[in-house]
Amino acid sequence: MILIGIRNDIQTHFEYPEPKNKKVLLKDVLMGMPDANHDDICYAPYSPRYMSRNRKRNWDDVSFTIPAMAKQVPLHPKSPDMIKIGADKWIFGEGITRRLSYREAALIQTFPDDWQFSGPLDSKYKQVGNAVPVNLAKAVSEEITKSLFAINNSER
Repeated sequence: MILIGIRNDIQTHFEYPEPKNKKVLLKDVLMGMPDANHDDICYAPYSPRYMSRNRKRNWDDVSFTIPAMAKQVPLHPKSPDMIKIGADKWIFGEGITRRLSYREAALIQTFPDDWQFSGPLDSKYKQVGNAVPVNLAKAVSEEITKSLFAINNSER
């Protein structure tokens, strides 16, 4: 949720950006990328909580939300599909299963490919997962700027 507050004594009008109807699919973001560096991927054990629901989206899907906890990051679309075996119980299908790298997660969050993250791997995942998607932040900040310029122009 993004809240914009404007003091009562400031006479301006703010409108949230119009939603884009274009769905960005995982293939739009990740297809054709080179394989991720081993050091950029969380290989922590999969917890029972992780295995309580499907964590896999396919190339033609939009991504699940990117969480700030590395161990909870969704699976890469190349991973085999997960199989439901009971209420809140899933297993991995046959093949190599891996989470998204923090760099792949950052691209999903619309960070530029050359954006530099710092710190240990868990911190990098946390920075990505806690971030407002870059394109969303840009769209909202542009509307805030329009409102502020409207104030300045009306005072002249």
